[in-house]
Amino acid sequence: SDSNDNTKIGTLCLGSVTGKQNVAVGSESLRDNVTGSYNVAFGHQSLKENVTGSSNVAVGSQSLCLNTGSSNVAVGDQSLVSNITSDYNVAVGYAAGGSRDSGGKNTFLGASSDSSTTTNISNSTALGYQAKIDKSNQIVLGTTEEFVCIPSNRGLSIGKITEPTSGYALDVNGKVQATIYNAISDYRI
Repeated sequence: SDSNDNTKIGTLCLGSVTGKQNVAVGSESLRDNVTGSYNVAFGHQSLKENVTGSSNVAVGSQSLCLNTGSSNVAVGDQSLVSNITSDYNVAVGYAAGGSRDSGGKNTFLGASSDSSTTTNISNSTALGYQAKIDKSNQIVLGTTEEFVCIPSNRGLSIGKITEPTSGYALDVNGKVQATIYNAISDYRI
C-alpha cells in the first residue's frame, strides 16, 4: 500500500501513480496508470495501459488492457481488451467485447460476444456466445444459428408495460410488419 491508499501485488504493476485507491494484483496490472483512481485490476496485464481512466474493474488476464476510459467492468480473460476511450461498458466472458473500441454504454454477455463493425456503437447489448451487435441501440440474442425461445404460458408484450391480454401468446401495441409469410389469405395474417 502507498500514501494514496493504492495496493499492488506483482511485478511492474501500478507504476508511477498519483491516482488514489487503486488495487492491482498480477504482473503489469495497472502498469501505466498515472492519475486514474478507484480502479481494480486482477490478472496479468489487466488495465495495463490505463493512464487516466477511473472507476474500472478488470478481472482476468489482459482484461481492459488498452483502456483509458472510465466506469467499465470486464470479467474474463481478454474481455474489453481493446477498449480505449469508451465508458460505461460491461463485458462478461472470455474475449467478450474484446476486438475493438466499440463505443460506450454497451453490454457483452458470453464468450466472444462483441461488435461486428469498426464504427462506434453505443447503448447496445450482445447476449450469448459469439453474439455480435452491429449498430447503436440494438439488442442481439445469440447468432444466426439459434432461435429465441421464451418459455411462458403468459405470453410476450411488445410496446406495452403491462402483461399480455389473457389468451394471447403475443400482445403488441403498435404496428407489426411481416415481409415473408405462407398464408392462403390475408385473413389469417
